[in-house]
Amino acid sequence: LNENAVPASSALETSPDTPLKVPEKTSLDSKISRPDTPAKKERTITVPPIDGDLIVTGGAVNGILPGNKKIKLLKDLELKVRLAGHENLLDYQISFQSEDNLGRVKGTGAFTLPSANSTQPDEIKSEGQLDIEKWELTDLLSILAYGADIPSGSGQLDGRVDISGSTSTALQLKGNLIIQNIKLQGGPLKTDTPSLDKVAVTVDA
Repeated sequence: LNENAVPASSALETSPDTPLKVPEKTSLDSKISRPDTPAKKERTITVPPIDGDLIVTGGAVNGILPGNKKIKLLKDLELKVRLAGHENLLDYQISFQSEDNLGRVKGTGAFTLPSANSTQPDEIKSEGQLDIEKWELTDLLSILAYGADIPSGSGQLDGRVDISGSTSTALQLKGNLIIQNIKLQGGPLKTDTPSLDKVAVTVDA
């Protein structure tokens, strides 16, 4: 045994005249006990600084009616999306036609994403135009009538609609539509079968 060892009980004893000192916190202790809370960064929606094109050709959209009957709502879908990342801009062109080859829809538009120093980092702006020519409504009305209590029927739609808005404001639609040779039946009409030669609609919503 080591004769010079101090008993454990003696190591804990202090003299009444000797003040007990508590070690002061160092700067390292302060950093460990009080970690800094990282500042919250505002979320900014931006696209990568790259340019590119996305092209879809020969597309089609089908619908299913009661009895598992499949109908083609549109065909010859052409879509071109252009990404200009350095300008935070995404523009598009779209066109398609109806199964009867008479109706056609064309549209163009763009989405503008906020810049890095924008005061509204979450805002996405959108604008576009949609032109409709001789689009037969029979199939569309049949699908809508299947899912909701509205009449089915037929009619031919022409017109143009301008679309604008952003994520901070409501979507705005403005334009003029003309529906010709309208015939309606079923749904809330019950036994009534109204028909109209032509209806002009001004869209401002």
